[in-house]
Amino acid sequence: MRGAISAFTTVSLPKTTTVLAVAGKKPTKASLLVRQLLSSNCRLLSVEHLPTHILVHIQFTSLEECLVETGRFARGWQANRSLKLASIGISIGETTDEPKGREFAPLARSSWLAGLAPTTAVVLGEEAAIIAKDLELLPYWLEIFGEFYNMDGGQTTRVVSLSHHELPRLAVPDGERPKHNIPPFTEFFLGREAEIEAIATLLEHNRYVRLIGASGVGKSSLAKRVGLEIVDNYRDGVKYVDLNNVSSRSEMLSRILQATGFAIDQSEGLNLETVRKQYGSKDHLLILDGCDQLSAHIEAVANTLLDTNAVQILSTTIPSGQTRHGAEFLVEDMAVPIVHGIETLSDISSIDACALLIDSIHKYRQGMPPLDEEASAIYEVCRQTGGSPLSIQLAARRLRYESLSDLLQEPHHEDKLVSQNMGVRKTLQSLPEGYRRMVEYASSLQSPWSRSDLAALMSVPPRKLAEGIEQLTNLGLVRESADSKGRNRFVLQAHFRNQILAGLSEDSRMRNIKEDHLAFMLSKTDRALSGINSINQKSHLDLLDEVVDDLSAALLHLIQDRPDPSHFIDAMRRSWLFWYKRNHLRRVINLSDAAIEKCGPDLSIQAVRLTMLKAIFLTKAGMGDKGAELLEKVRHEASLENEPYLETQVLVNLAYAYWAEDMAVESLEINRMAYARAVKLDASGLLTSAAAGAAAASISLSLIDEAKVWSQRLRIASADSEDLLDSWNIQMNQSQIDWGTQSYDQALTRLDGCLTEAKAINDPSLIGRTHLWFSQVQVSAGQFEKAAESLGVCIGYMVGNEHSLYKTNTKRISAIEHEITHAIGLQQTNQLKLIGNLSHTNWL
Repeated sequence: MRGAISAFTTVSLPKTTTVLAVAGKKPTKASLLVRQLLSSNCRLLSVEHLPTHILVHIQFTSLEECLVETGRFARGWQANRSLKLASIGISIGETTDEPKGREFAPLARSSWLAGLAPTTAVVLGEEAAIIAKDLELLPYWLEIFGEFYNMDGGQTTRVVSLSHHELPRLAVPDGERPKHNIPPFTEFFLGREAEIEAIATLLEHNRYVRLIGASGVGKSSLAKRVGLEIVDNYRDGVKYVDLNNVSSRSEMLSRILQATGFAIDQSEGLNLETVRKQYGSKDHLLILDGCDQLSAHIEAVANTLLDTNAVQILSTTIPSGQTRHGAEFLVEDMAVPIVHGIETLSDISSIDACALLIDSIHKYRQGMPPLDEEASAIYEVCRQTGGSPLSIQLAARRLRYESLSDLLQEPHHEDKLVSQNMGVRKTLQSLPEGYRRMVEYASSLQSPWSRSDLAALMSVPPRKLAEGIEQLTNLGLVRESADSKGRNRFVLQAHFRNQILAGLSEDSRMRNIKEDHLAFMLSKTDRALSGINSINQKSHLDLLDEVVDDLSAALLHLIQDRPDPSHFIDAMRRSWLFWYKRNHLRRVINLSDAAIEKCGPDLSIQAVRLTMLKAIFLTKAGMGDKGAELLEKVRHEASLENEPYLETQVLVNLAYAYWAEDMAVESLEINRMAYARAVKLDASGLLTSAAAGAAAASISLSLIDEAKVWSQRLRIASADSEDLLDSWNIQMNQSQIDWGTQSYDQALTRLDGCLTEAKAINDPSLIGRTHLWFSQVQVSAGQFEKAAESLGVCIGYMVGNEHSLYKTNTKRISAIEHEITHAIGLQQTNQLKLIGNLSHTNWL
C-alpha cells in the first residue's frame, strides 16, 4: 500500500431503514442512529439497496474512531429491542477520495464481514484486528469469532469481534469451528516461506521437531504459522500450548491437557498416564511453545506423547534437547543482504526483514505510510537490527512518536532495551554458566575473532573453549566463516551482541569485560605497532586493519570510562601512524572530538594535543583549511604553557596544512622556524618532518637550490629510520629536484622506487601523489600519452576512501592537464585518463 490507510466500514441494515433525511418525514429510531453515526468524523461512500437489506459503505480515516463510533451505534441498536438485526464489518485499505461500492476491494471485504454475524455485532478482519490490538478501546475489547472462508477473496480469514457487556457474544457456527486453537498473530508475519516448507517437511518424517534459537528470533511465530499451514493434515487438528514462564511438571501437564478441552479439577494429581490416555487415540499436532524452563521434564512428557498412535510435537526452545525421536531446526534472524543504490521501496520490498518493517510502519504510523524517500533509512534500520524480528517490531513501535532518523541516531531506546533485554537475559539464563561467560566475552569483540582470540581475552587455554563454541554455533548464537586468508573466524549474532553491550552495560560483569577487552586490544595492537615502521610494515598494518573496529571500541572506552584523557592520548601516540597510513580518518576525528569534550579548563595541554591530532587527520582528509585554523588557535596556548616540543609539533603540522592548501610561502616559513626549534630540542622525528615539509614547499615555489639543502638535511635526519615513509620522502624530494634540473630519466627512475615503497605501505594517497609526479615529469619530457594515463591513475587513487585531493595537488593536476590537452587534444586526453583510472581499479 502506498497511500494513507483508512478503515472501511459496511453497515448492514434492515430494508425498511431510512438512511438519508426526507423532508417532512419524522425520523425513526433506526434512522436517528444511522444519522448519528454518519455525523461522526467519517465519509459516506455509497448506499447499496439489496432485495433483503441495505448496505451503507463508510470510510473512517482513524480505525480507533471507527471502532468507538460503530461500537456506540451497535450498542444503541441493540438497546432498542424492536429493531431487526444490524451488523457491521470493518476492513482496512488505501484511502479513496471517490464514491465507492462493493467493486472496491476493501468494501468487498467489509461487506462480506458484515454478513457473517448472526446478531447485531461489529466484526473485523485480521489486518484491522492486528492494528486494533494496540489501540485504547476501553470499555470495548476484542474476541476471536472464528476462521471463515471468503469465496470472493479466495482465502481463509481470522475474524474478530468488538465486544462490550451490552452487546451479545458471538457463537461460532458448527460448520465453521476451527480445527486449531492457535492464538491470532499480534504482529505481522512475513516471509520465512523456505523455513515453513523445511519444517513441514521435517514433520513428514519425524514425530518430534524442535525449533531452537535465541530468544526473539521468531520461533513462536514460525511454529504458529507452520501449524496453520498444515492443520488439515491432522484429523483432530493442531493444538497450541503456551508454556512460556512455566517451570513445574504439573503446570506443564495441566496446560497440555487443557489444550484439548480436558476437564481438570486438581492439577497436582496429574501424571503421564493421564496424558497417555487422553491422547492415545488422537491425531494431533501439539505445538509446545516456550519449553526453555522445562528441560528437567520435557523429555519424559515428549516421549509419553510419542508413545501414542499419531500425536506429533513441534516445540520451541532456546537450548537444544535430546529425546528418543525427532529433529532440530535452527531458527535464525532474517537475512539482510547488501544492497546499493536504494531509491524506492520496491528496491527492498523483496527482503523479508524490510517487508516486515514496511508493514509494521503501516500499523504503527496509521495514516502515514512509508515513502520511497524513506527506503534507505528503512533498510539501514533492518541492517542495524541484524534482521531480528523482535528488534524490527520494537523499532516500528517507536515510530508512533519518533522518526526513522531518530531511530538511526539513537538505536538503543530505553523502552526497546527493556523488552529486548528480557529476550537476551532469557537466552543467557538458559545456557550453562561456562557458555554464558563465553557469550558475554564474545559480545565485546566487534571484529571477527578466532578461538585463540577469545581464549586470550578470557585468559583460558583455547582447548577449553572448543566445545562451547561448537555448541553456540549449533544454537545460532555464533556464526563461523573463513576470512580472505582461509582462516576460521567467528562472530556473535549481531543483534544479540548489541543488546548485551547496550542493555547490560551497567552490570559489573560487563564493566570488567570491557576492561579485559581494552587490555587485550592494547596488547594485540602494541605487538603490531612494534613493526609499523619496519620494512614489513604492510603485514603489521594489515593485522591492525583486521581489528580496527575493536581498536576503535577500546579507544572509545578509554575516553568514556577513564577520567584523564592522557590515557587516550598515550594510546593514540603509539597508534596514530596506523590511522594515518591506512586513512581511517573519520574514526579518529570522531574519537578526538569525544576526547576534547572531556577536557576541562585545567586540561589545556591535553586539549592542545587532541586538537592537533584532529587537525592532522582533517588535513589528510582534504580539509587543510580547517586543520590550519585549529592549529593556529592552539599554537599560542602551547607556547604560553612552556611546552617547546609540543609547540614545535604544532608548527610542523601547521606548515603541512598550509602546504596542502597551496600556501607554500607560509608553509616554508613555518617549516624553517620548526626546524630551528627541533635542532635546539635535538628531536630527530621533528627534524625529519620539518625538513621533508620544507623541501616540498621549496619545490612548489621552484626554489630548487633550497630544496637541495632541505633534501640533504632530510637524508641526515632520517639516516637511522627504517620507516618506508621517510624513505619515500627522500626519494620523492630527490626526484622533484631531478625534475627541476631537467634530469627527467633520473627522476622517473627514482619515482619507480617511490612507487614500490608507496605500494609496500599500501597508502593510496602516497601512491596517487607518486603517479602525479610521474605525470609531471612525463609532461616535461614530452611523453604526453603516458602523462595522461598517469594522471588518470593519480586521480583514481587520490579521490576516494576517506582522503581527498589537497588544493596544491588540484592546482598541479589542472596545470598538467592543460599542457596535455594542448599537446594531444581534449578527446584523447580524456580517453587516456579513463584508461589510467580503470587500470588503477584492475578493471582492465
